[in-house]
Amino acid sequence: MKDFWEERFEQNEYIYGKHPNELVKEQLQLMKPGKGLFPAEGEGRNAVYAAKLGWECHCYDYSRMAREKALKLAEENKLRIRYEVADLETLELPENTYDAAFITFLHLAPEIRSDIHQKLMRALKKGGILVMEAFDKQQLPLNTGGPKNSDMLYTAEMLAEDFSGHKILQNKPGLRLLEEGRHHDGRAFTIRLAVRKE
Repeated sequence: MKDFWEERFEQNEYIYGKHPNELVKEQLQLMKPGKGLFPAEGEGRNAVYAAKLGWECHCYDYSRMAREKALKLAEENKLRIRYEVADLETLELPENTYDAAFITFLHLAPEIRSDIHQKLMRALKKGGILVMEAFDKQQLPLNTGGPKNSDMLYTAEMLAEDFSGHKILQNKPGLRLLEEGRHHDGRAFTIRLAVRKE
């Protein structure tokens, strides 16, 4: 899987665009700048936008090519982000550290999904917010992005269970128009989630 992402990100174009995800943008505008966690950040579009707003951004992805492009995007915007190449499954994150975490279209295998989601919540300070957009299982027949394996797609009920014990602020599946480069382009079934650490 790592080879797949290295090959995808080695193209010169920013395959998911340079603009932030709409949900991330919307949520950032409601928050006071702080320390942000960006797991599986890819080419850096969300972190660079957050850095423009004054956030201290800590990014992770297991693709070296993604890191190179993210740092280049930050440099183009005269901004700094911290970006490490790491696998979320083995990464040791500091606990009670971040004010918010922002995740877009991170699709995890069923056997590790819940553990990683809980790890991300532990990394937040009490009252910190996790923001996520992911593809719903109803996305499977559509050709507008996401895994072609139902086990890697989510439902609102699955996410509610993963984040039980915390305050679910938003957990809305729906058909939305994605305009995030050529791999996320068109009508798509996604889930938009916001969770506050209790």
